Amino acid sequence: MIKRYVIGLFSMLCCLTGTMAQGFVNLTSRELSIDSMLPYYTYAKDLGRNYNDSTYSVSIEYPEFVAMTEAEIARYKLIAKDSLSSLPVINQDVSISRKIGQLEIGFIPLVFRNGRYMKLTSFKLKIKANPRYSKGKSRLAALVSPKSSRYASHSVLASGKWAKIRIPESGIYEITGSLIRKAGFSDLSKVKIYGYGGALLNETFTQDDLIAHDDLKEVATCYIGGKRLFYGQGPISWSSTTTTKRTVNPYSSYGYYFMTESDSAPLTEDSTAFVNSFYPKGDDYHTLYEVDNYAWYPGGRNLFDSKAYTVGSSYSYTLASPGLTNKGSLSVALTANESTKASVALNDSVLGSVLISTPGEYNRAAEEIVTFNVNNILASNKVTIKETSGGTMRLDYLSLYYKKPKPMSGLTTTSYSTPEFVETISNQDLHADSALYDMIIIVPKSGALTAQAERIKALHETKDALRIKIIAADKLYNEFSSGTPDATAYRKYMKMLYDKAEKDNDMPRYLLLFGDCAWDNRMLTSDWKGYSPDDFLLCFESENSFSEINCYVSEDYFGMLDDGEGANLTTDKPDVGVGRFPVRTEQEARIIVDKTIRYANNEEAGSWMNTICFMGDDGNANDHMDQANKMATMVESNYPGYMIKRIMWGAYTRVTSSTGNSYPDATNLIKQQMNNGALMMNYTGHGAPYCISHEQVLKIADFE
Repeated sequence: MIKRYVIGLFSMLCCLTGTMAQGFVNLTSRELSIDSMLPYYTYAKDLGRNYNDSTYSVSIEYPEFVAMTEAEIARYKLIAKDSLSSLPVINQDVSISRKIGQLEIGFIPLVFRNGRYMKLTSFKLKIKANPRYSKGKSRLAALVSPKSSRYASHSVLASGKWAKIRIPESGIYEITGSLIRKAGFSDLSKVKIYGYGGALLNETFTQDDLIAHDDLKEVATCYIGGKRLFYGQGPISWSSTTTTKRTVNPYSSYGYYFMTESDSAPLTEDSTAFVNSFYPKGDDYHTLYEVDNYAWYPGGRNLFDSKAYTVGSSYSYTLASPGLTNKGSLSVALTANESTKASVALNDSVLGSVLISTPGEYNRAAEEIVTFNVNNILASNKVTIKETSGGTMRLDYLSLYYKKPKPMSGLTTTSYSTPEFVETISNQDLHADSALYDMIIIVPKSGALTAQAERIKALHETKDALRIKIIAADKLYNEFSSGTPDATAYRKYMKMLYDKAEKDNDMPRYLLLFGDCAWDNRMLTSDWKGYSPDDFLLCFESENSFSEINCYVSEDYFGMLDDGEGANLTTDKPDVGVGRFPVRTEQEARIIVDKTIRYANNEEAGSWMNTICFMGDDGNANDHMDQANKMATMVESNYPGYMIKRIMWGAYTRVTSSTGNSYPDATNLIKQQMNNGALMMNYTGHGAPYCISHEQVLKIADFE
């Protein structure tokens, strides 16, 4: 059976569902109206747990059309960029929520047929399931290995003595007597190394990756010239040896490993097998220069060099290259706040220019990456960049590509770096957790918020009979990201519980992030230098780090637990409810817990609980007021029991003064509504961290 389903408002599309009788869908003229947005039709069909047994095709049958008016055609041409086809182009996707598949169908019900613009008014959807398996064959392959078998029954950290170490970059490291003594060990020959270092975890869950990076596995070591060596992965990784773009772990500046001492023999290799296990990697083809200490916009996962270029200024950088050939390439990544041009030279030979385009609307800067083929690589190279025109420019990174020699001959003579001892850790075994928790609460490592988290735990255990566990963030890193801070570690633990659940009511339902986050997760910028990561939890951020409207933090990411999810936050479905208490101190935590307990106990019941207030900004040619009013009307139609209030800026007099524009009447009404109380106050429009709307109708101080 097909169910009506709305997937949301798109920037140029107004969603609708229409009515269905005996399989036919009929759309009204109101639903097909074209004003500031195009109509967009959506349906969803439940596919059950065995959704992956089939592929699905969707087609439109028995279509009926009506001609668009001249006014509608004119509005369509103002909005749309793509041409229309004779039948709507159907978008379809299978999404998964709590292990149940759902076929999502959507299209714009507008066409161009027989030389005329027309609207689709009536039709029938034909949905065909095409079995993946031939008759007589079963889903045996999928059933032989249940997803719970991906995970170790117990963590290696469950017993024994363990210490954490870290490295700043990928390479060969020496385990020294001094290092193991700091960690509390005594016999170098009995020390073992575990983990996989600091590369950013795969954010799309696949079975192979989950198995490969489950818990901690022993790292092979090698004795060469009396030295005990291992290869460690730092926070920079390369998808291949030929790629020109590196991947930075936005959560950590180090890669972490673990040491333990055991009577059983360590995993060792001879020098040939040892080198072949890691060479060649991306690092063996690149020399990278990168400094991350500046953000064009306070958000997004990417940082840049704080050193600013202006017109006429130039800076030089040194990149070593102990390669076998003088040929290779140089990749230059530059950012600027306006259209800017810069020249690039290698070893005083001009290679060419980098032209950075004008940033788009709401963007603080733009980036351009140019790769130059070069044939004058030396053992030590000078890269000179000079801004020739434009605005303020900053370097993202430089990457010199060439092939380094295989490090066989130099293994005995090289003076290797030693990892840094971090701390000893107590035994833990999160891998032993069964799928019996309704709620997981994650708290910062420092423990400053744990007592208040315990109060929330007690509240929901008593009042809602929930099964709850509180976990410190560093414990999750230890077992699910090799000790390296990585937001995906939170999600991997939730995924383990989700995969282990055999019954629906044993799947986790809630994740509470009990602690504030920093938009600079590594705390490298001047805004965050003085804080300790141990007092915060991580946040998942967009790749976009320039835009005031397209740069975002998303908690939904942590709740996407089905295989293949995580890469597309707009279509993947969260499988658990995720929330955050953005508190930094015990006092702040106490305040929000007190409020939660009062709310849960209904200590301040009243008519305010049936009131919903919609507020709309007058910006963007009144689009925001339009959108707010549509939402208010939708709630009125579907939930008539609520009292709906509207506060739209355009309904009040705007006052102009020396300090700017304001809407004093709207401000007074909002403050009055805040004092009276409302179940929900929903604002649509422009805003900033300190106010809403350009007229500053409501300021942060109004909440204090």
